[in-house]
Amino acid sequence: LCDLVMVRLSRSGSASVALLSWVIGVGVLVMLPMALLIDGVPAGSDQWLATGLAAIGGLTYVTTLYCLVRALRVGMLAIVSPLVALEGAVAALGSFALGERVGRLTVAGLVLAVTGSILAKSPS
Repeated sequence: LCDLVMVRLSRSGSASVALLSWVIGVGVLVMLPMALLIDGVPAGSDQWLATGLAAIGGLTYVTTLYCLVRALRVGMLAIVSPLVALEGAVAALGSFALGERVGRLTVAGLVLAVTGSILAKSPS
């Protein structure tokens, strides 16, 4: 249902920009003051590094959300949705690449997810 609503929003021209504006606006105008009230201004290089990484993460999130909206605008929901569902697999592969131990059940789940996405993408 969420993907269907996203398709409707993305196919109306200015709704994409409005959606991204709300995501950025809520993130900056609401969450930043709350974070400063709870934790205070970062002190020390480690806290500033964490703040910078969080800002990069936020920009990455907004960029990926824009890519999702764009893909839903130009592509078919039946193809875009299974590919987007693989975001967890990408995170798991990233942690595996960084040295995290991955269990057999996780590997089996990744194989099934990728296989399902390939089958969903292929023509009937």
